[in-house]
Amino acid sequence: MGGTFGIAKGGEYCPSIAGLAGFIKCMAKETSQTQSRLIDLDLSDSLQTIATHLVSELFSNHTTIEVAYTGDDRFTQVPVATPIDHSYVKNDFNLNNKDVILVTGGGRGVTAEVVREMAKEFPSHYVLLGRSSIDLDEVKDLKLDCEDKEIKSYLIQAFKKSGRKFTPKDIDARASKVRGALDVHKQLNYLKENGHSASYHSLDVTDLDKCQKVLNDVKQKFGAVTGLIHGAGVLYDKLITDKTQDQFQRVVSVKIDGFFSLLDLLKGEKLKFIGLFSSVAGKFGNVGQSDYAASNEMLNHLARGLEKHFAGCRMISYNWGPFDGGMVTPQLARMFKSQGIGLIPPTIGAQLFVEELAYGPHTTNEIIVGAGNLELGGNSIDSTKPNLKFTKTVKVDEDTYLKDHCLLQNPVLPMAMVMEYILEAANYFAPDLHLVKLSDLRVFKGASFDTNSLDFNFIVTLEDRLENGVLLAVDIFDENNKFKQYGAKVLLATEKPCLNIPSLPEKIDYKEFDESMSDVYENYLFHGKSLQCIKSISGFSEIGIGAILETSNPSDLIKNAKGTWISDPVILDGMAQMGLVWLGKTQGCIGIPQGFDEYYQVKPFEGNLVKCMIHVNKLDTKAFKAELDTWFFDQDSNLIAYGKGWKAIFNESFNSYTTKAKKANK
Repeated sequence: MGGTFGIAKGGEYCPSIAGLAGFIKCMAKETSQTQSRLIDLDLSDSLQTIATHLVSELFSNHTTIEVAYTGDDRFTQVPVATPIDHSYVKNDFNLNNKDVILVTGGGRGVTAEVVREMAKEFPSHYVLLGRSSIDLDEVKDLKLDCEDKEIKSYLIQAFKKSGRKFTPKDIDARASKVRGALDVHKQLNYLKENGHSASYHSLDVTDLDKCQKVLNDVKQKFGAVTGLIHGAGVLYDKLITDKTQDQFQRVVSVKIDGFFSLLDLLKGEKLKFIGLFSSVAGKFGNVGQSDYAASNEMLNHLARGLEKHFAGCRMISYNWGPFDGGMVTPQLARMFKSQGIGLIPPTIGAQLFVEELAYGPHTTNEIIVGAGNLELGGNSIDSTKPNLKFTKTVKVDEDTYLKDHCLLQNPVLPMAMVMEYILEAANYFAPDLHLVKLSDLRVFKGASFDTNSLDFNFIVTLEDRLENGVLLAVDIFDENNKFKQYGAKVLLATEKPCLNIPSLPEKIDYKEFDESMSDVYENYLFHGKSLQCIKSISGFSEIGIGAILETSNPSDLIKNAKGTWISDPVILDGMAQMGLVWLGKTQGCIGIPQGFDEYYQVKPFEGNLVKCMIHVNKLDTKAFKAELDTWFFDQDSNLIAYGKGWKAIFNESFNSYTTKAKKANK
């Protein structure tokens, strides 16, 4: 872009390269082990000068992702705080009741708030475009300002009354559509009640034919469009490695293709202004938003480059930070604040939008709504990076259970305790949300203590924003960040969901177990006193095992520990112990845990005793692998938790870890 980011006078206008910059900033957030950099060069410089700059950046250790060179000068971008100066006379921007303002996404959310503020200041007709249908026949008894839980309750009763089968996913999907319709009606009612003129059309802004039809109709009834606010957008937040091409294209299409479609249809119209809703994601990068960041940086450059094609048109791109409302629930708002991410009150954002149009200089095509002396493209900007990093030190002389979990001589961190650590890390990230499930737990390299203490580096990353919660990735690295030791995903929600958990299979055919608990811990296990939680084995078969386990408190295992567990690592380790006993009895050798596909917890482990039932769903005697499903019940037979796909490998060599073998080798 000419070595000036396309900003300076004479800089090269290139939205696609700007989109690449947004993408790379996100890639840098997602791949902390890889150094990413985008270098903007002036191609009129000599090849030697260009090569020198490239080599210099390649071998430098700074965290700035986006840099530019012109000659021997190196540039980065730094936002400058510039409050609206109301002492200036309003610029020549004026709208009246003959103007027609086209607004994409204006029926609900933050864009709707902007429309309300615009309508107060400028008595024009507002044409609102959005994807939400406005059909409320099915839910006509609901109030427009009802809560989401009321919508779901209403729909559940309607489904039951009609005799239709439904799942929680069906209810959530339908409730989302109903919420959209209610919000649009609420917006239209507000505008009408306050004397403002507005109409709403349900369509996809990328559908050129439907847009053309609507604009023709609008022109006949209200006149030609004279202003455009492009606030439409969709999110499919996922890591680059998990994002599909269709998802990427959809996000970019709504922002960019939708914008170009509207510009195409508005050719020849005398537009007074174009206001674009962009995002700080494009400026700073954001985990899971590579498509969103790319499309917003493209919008920013379009705002700079297209203005010369629209004479007399004020064109400005607003790079918004996250709003305190809209898609951000109160729980998520508290979570973002805890991560240092500033939130914009929607009413303040709407006022700023209008004030920038009314008072801002025409020479400004791009603003960032936020605060702070930040360097754009820097990889160390915590305020826009939704992750949490911390180090946890585990000491053998304080975490006393470790001495009761030695495979040979050295203590080994139990996978059950790793699960508890991961759940606690997720809770640190979003303390107001509820645990739904832990999934994809994997042991990449177990932790063995040959010294008194080990440091574990945790990275909790917001992988996906969901309608009612978040999906977090929790990774645990060694003390030098050289390799990943454990990893899992944790799903948290604003409310405890109704879980569709399978019942315990009936044909397990449990029989009486013929060994005492002392023999069990001698012959099949290696666990010391603090982890010996199996009180009795209630049944045993070729495809399962049942037992009564004793619960624990943190103070039972860790010196000076306070509080309570999120799970109960002793109970979860007891389940693993049951798996090893089953393997020892049926295969002649014990195993080592390798992972857990899914773990759901309905309620805390309360009381002293828990009934645990295991069903073996896979056994591969050639590959020496086993997978178990497990159910945990309280003393009244109420479900506490369910686990699917606990994985272990087994081998005769592992028998050397048992208490019996250790005694024989002394």
